[in-house]
Amino acid sequence: MGVGRRAFLKFTSMALAGTLVDPKQVAIASGDYYIHRKLGLGFRRPRHWVFEALTGFPDLSRQQIVQNLDAEQQRVFNEEQMETLVAAITKYAKADERFGPCITVHRNADDYDPAVDSLWAIVDDYVEGMPFLLKDYACIVAPHEVRLSNCEAVQLKSRYVFEHERIAPVLIEDECIAVAHRNALYSIHLYDAPAISEGAGEAFAQFKSSLHLI
Repeated sequence: MGVGRRAFLKFTSMALAGTLVDPKQVAIASGDYYIHRKLGLGFRRPRHWVFEALTGFPDLSRQQIVQNLDAEQQRVFNEEQMETLVAAITKYAKADERFGPCITVHRNADDYDPAVDSLWAIVDDYVEGMPFLLKDYACIVAPHEVRLSNCEAVQLKSRYVFEHERIAPVLIEDECIAVAHRNALYSIHLYDAPAISEGAGEAFAQFKSSLHLI
């Protein structure tokens, strides 16, 4: 359903006030605002967080270690994750040097059919399949219905050991929200490691309240 064109244009005008924008530029980061004009997606990053350049963030994701896959399967898995990535923001710069709270937004339209695929079925498959790939995976908050940017969504929270080629293993929590919108599946991940960080609950709440999908 989304927020509607008028609300999105108002959000965009706030984000781009006083900014010279190339009309050919599709994705724009202006101050704390992120706007993807082609997708009709916008949000505000938490204050003092960092927009990750997607030329660098893929290196972090490609080096994540998952279980039960051979080298080629691991490469394909990581590449597929990066192909759907729309935006990434992190609490700390140089995210490839240590784990820190971060938010990723993925959009999948290539193999998602809203006439066939339900959010609940997708989320159920996710919860069932992740223990095969992620060490010590557990769903700690059961999937439940929410509304995000005036869209129906399903939210859950998981915990697992994040393993990476360059970062020491760390137990993390992943608040995941699946949103079906405009014939595409959005998956939003809000990652934190409470044992080693200051917590990011307030920043996550600010991000979710700022999200605009038209």
